[in-house]
Amino acid sequence: MRQNANVVYLRARSQHAPPGFNSGTLVSTRRPAQQLRQRGEFLKGPILLEHIKRAADVSPIALALFLAIHHRTSVTGQEWITTPTELLKKFGLTKQSKSDHLKPIADAGLIEIEWRGKGRTPLVRLAPRLAPTPPRKVHDHVRPENDDAEPE
Repeated sequence: MRQNANVVYLRARSQHAPPGFNSGTLVSTRRPAQQLRQRGEFLKGPILLEHIKRAADVSPIALALFLAIHHRTSVTGQEWITTPTELLKKFGLTKQSKSDHLKPIADAGLIEIEWRGKGRTPLVRLAPRLAPTPPRKVHDHVRPENDDAEPE
């Protein structure tokens, strides 16, 4: 059997091949890699296990809320976000569970909250040390700074 891109071919000996079958005849097609990938929403990482553990130590609902906040921050790319009801539903949460668990998550040092007044949803952000950071640029010719060192 020989594979070429998305098509599978069989090599057949003439004596064993059925009538009209030539070597290289199309037998089946493969699905492109894009179709094999799972569809749907996902969490964007990395999320440190330590942060997951700290949220889970508060409560399972707090963990779900922390993951929802992390997800929304990653998807929107904004520092301060709201947590709309549709987002909460995706994580199995309600408005009441959000209001009950925002402060304990903040007390655990995972998020910061900006209260905007009665009747308005608060703005939240990942604690600055938890926020996703852009990848570092690596420079090939960077020398450590050392005033005492002589050039080679």
